Amino acid sequence: MNTFKIALFAAVVFFAFSIGVSSNISFQSQVLPIFNHSCVDCHSTAGEATVQTGLRLDSYANLMQGTLDGPVIVPGSSASSTLYLAISQQVDPAIQMPKHHDDALNGDTDNSLTLNDLYVVRDWIEQGARNN
Repeated sequence: MNTFKIALFAAVVFFAFSIGVSSNISFQSQVLPIFNHSCVDCHSTAGEATVQTGLRLDSYANLMQGTLDGPVIVPGSSASSTLYLAISQQVDPAIQMPKHHDDALNGDTDNSLTLNDLYVVRDWIEQGARNN
């Protein structure tokens, strides 16, 4: 019976890894560096986008405050999170981020977002958008 339990446990672990169980995404060590690289030039204290929208991306607290119009993150739902929709080009081109996003995804700008960056932000939101 013990051999059966061990084999079953091994099969479950193998299956979980094979379907792509994602590890917990850390805001401080994974998400914030993406924002620092690609977003804070415009979304920080006196940045152009902060002046226009009120959105700052230089800390968890500022991010969760959102814009002058309200929150941009819905913990647990990237599909309902304006920030994710903007960076993944699922909104009006006028509010897609970063600006010139087509070039950015192709690596043509210094502050480009990679597909991996998008996945990290998406997964962090899906995991509850925690301050970890």
